[in-house]
Amino acid sequence: MAPAAGHHGAVATCAHALYWWSALLSLLAWGSHALNRPWPGLRYATEAVYPWYILHQSLIVLAAFWLIPLGLGPVWEPLLVLGITVAGCLLLHELVIRRTRWLRPLFGLPARPAAPRRKPTAIAQVVR
Repeated sequence: MAPAAGHHGAVATCAHALYWWSALLSLLAWGSHALNRPWPGLRYATEAVYPWYILHQSLIVLAAFWLIPLGLGPVWEPLLVLGITVAGCLLLHELVIRRTRWLRPLFGLPARPAAPRRKPTAIAQVVR
């Protein structure tokens, strides 16, 4: 007796799912092998990841809010939303968050100590 058509469909579905999971795991393993090593920008990227995570959703919403009324279409609108989001995260992180002492802890960065005041040198004490 031949198997019912439903059994063939279930086997095909399972094989398809197994194929995609294998492909996904292979890509992750390759990425781990190729990219899991120190590189010059690692320290900066490690510091930037949490502030970017916090900023990106708000920037996506703002960019879409500004761009949707323009009706730019299915190519330009997502590209501009992506560009505005990346540029906004980069600029806000680099120019505002990293350089403002009281903002740093709000974005998960360690607070920088205040710049130490320099003690007067021996020459400055003699001149007085």
